[in-house]
Amino acid sequence: MWFDQDELRGGEAWDRKLRGQIKECALFVPVVSAHTQERREGYFRLEWKLAAERTHLMAEGVPFIAPVVIDETKEANALVPSEFMRVQWTRLPGAKVTPEFAE
Repeated sequence: MWFDQDELRGGEAWDRKLRGQIKECALFVPVVSAHTQERREGYFRLEWKLAAERTHLMAEGVPFIAPVVIDETKEANALVPSEFMRVQWTRLPGAKVTPEFAE
């Protein structure tokens, strides 16, 4: 898993680095919320689609996408790639990470 600890700046190098990180990461954890639901367009949607496309190269059952919901957003109504609906979602109300999730 990769976290943006370098505070990437906008521009071509940023886009290239994000694409490379999605291509190389071991686990992709999209955060789903009312805020992502409201945003019908955004760079994060491309990131989500790139991760979803990567699953097409993987064997069935290989864990890669692990969606996390941080509020009351319902999976059935979530505006996410269909690949996100094929895996179990985790609920972390208030974005509070539990020890079980961290493990």
